[in-house]
Amino acid sequence: MARNGRIDLAARPTRIYSGSSRRGFRFRMPRGKARRAARSEENLSYRSNEIPLALRMIAALCFVIAASLTVATGLMGTVTPAEAIETGQPLRAALTKPFKGDFDQMVERRRVRVLIPLGRAYFQIRGRQIDGVAARQLRVLERQINRDIHDRSKRIFVFAIPTPRDRLIPDLVAGRGDIALGNLTVTPERNALVDFSQPLLSDVKEIVVTSREVADLRDPSDLSGMTVTVRRSSSFHEHLVALNRELEAGGRSPIDVRAADERLETEDLVEMVHAGLIEATVTDDHVIDLWEKVFTGIKAHRAAPVHTGGQVALAFRKNSPKLAERVNTFVSTARRGTEHGNILLREFARNDRWLKNIPSNENRRLHPEYERFFATYGKRYNIDPHLIAAVAFQESNFNAKLVMRRSGATGLMQMMPATARLPIVGISNLLNPEDNVHAFTKYFRHLRDAYVDQPNMADVDRLMLTLASYNAGPTKIARLRRQSETPNVWFENVEWTVWRVVGAETVDYVRNVYRYYVWFKGMSEGPKRQTDTHPGEVRWTQK
Repeated sequence: MARNGRIDLAARPTRIYSGSSRRGFRFRMPRGKARRAARSEENLSYRSNEIPLALRMIAALCFVIAASLTVATGLMGTVTPAEAIETGQPLRAALTKPFKGDFDQMVERRRVRVLIPLGRAYFQIRGRQIDGVAARQLRVLERQINRDIHDRSKRIFVFAIPTPRDRLIPDLVAGRGDIALGNLTVTPERNALVDFSQPLLSDVKEIVVTSREVADLRDPSDLSGMTVTVRRSSSFHEHLVALNRELEAGGRSPIDVRAADERLETEDLVEMVHAGLIEATVTDDHVIDLWEKVFTGIKAHRAAPVHTGGQVALAFRKNSPKLAERVNTFVSTARRGTEHGNILLREFARNDRWLKNIPSNENRRLHPEYERFFATYGKRYNIDPHLIAAVAFQESNFNAKLVMRRSGATGLMQMMPATARLPIVGISNLLNPEDNVHAFTKYFRHLRDAYVDQPNMADVDRLMLTLASYNAGPTKIARLRRQSETPNVWFENVEWTVWRVVGAETVDYVRNVYRYYVWFKGMSEGPKRQTDTHPGEVRWTQK
């Protein structure tokens, strides 16, 4: 029932608000054995009063449903949480088991799986709130798919599966999703693997972004000798490599194309340009207006595009004519030039609320008086000083006097006094910055050795799991690791189990610290070296 713009979907709901609006919807995650009743892979049933527009957030690798987004579009009803938000093994297997059928078989299965990358403006999750341009596109897609289905018991659900960008195409080909939606540019290399819809955007230009101090680029050949950092899986990388062939054929020095961490989105790379960590990157022209509003230290070289005439489209498997027809019907209402498409683009260009927490260059600088502490205790406990700096920035924004009244978290690293008093730490004066850093590093090393470390564990996973343990508690993370299919891998594995059970706070915390770690490591290594090694390669001595 809808009351004052709110839809009651469960008896004891958790409210979800979209953006700053007070209008929202509610859902409740399942509880108890009754709500985990088994349901076979091919016989998933939904009651006739369920809402059709449900965007299910599903972990791409650990194969768990992270959350459920039910969209109010006039087809109101009451979701049965045990059925509509099932997190048991049968539904998990049903959604992630490779499937390569066409749309008619998806209708029988009553689900379409969309692979989608996370990004602060594109597709963002904060707690139980889901926002971004892609989230709005998925709502329209599900509405289009169900347009001619009047029997609610036969409605088709769209499931959004968070997927790293470098796996969008491979996972689509492998049948782990049915559609890939990720601002994908059509390229010959991608076209050899998958088919694309009619373009959502045409005549897309790929624009070089540098700091404001760089002289204006008048032609793509002016990039000769510069260092440009992009993800290897991106169309930007393909086009820079092609440009290098032209430069070398003309006797010019090639562009130094650096491969960025695939976990970083384009906005992260633009922000790194803004911070002076990398010399240049590339982004699409239809998003650069937003980034220029937020990152005032960048310059977009529109006169020297790396590539022009690009098309952005949805991808799906080859030999899927029925799905292609449905997707193209959606595109006809959502592409640039249509009313809905133009509204989305205007909202994306104008609305920077998704990026409001991005720190300024001044705030992000390493404070000299603290660098000594980071170095001293990082060396003593064999923890990268850049990681300690990243945690300090995330926790307190380098405010050594910060004390949280409700929780009692204190100082630079926001240590809890009770934790600092533990025999394994034994440090009391947390308002002293040096003691605060000492307490953190001593406790952090204990967490790693006592709760996280396993033989043959990758350094980056050891780091991420220790961060999660510091934020959410070591026993809780240890328990959630046992529930994960790959307990020694954080990204897209334990990460999603934590998100499903605990919520987004710890996941956001770890991702933010990881991002800041990349920044601070880049500050000390310089723009020429920043992407030479994986930022998660932290070397800790084994016990």
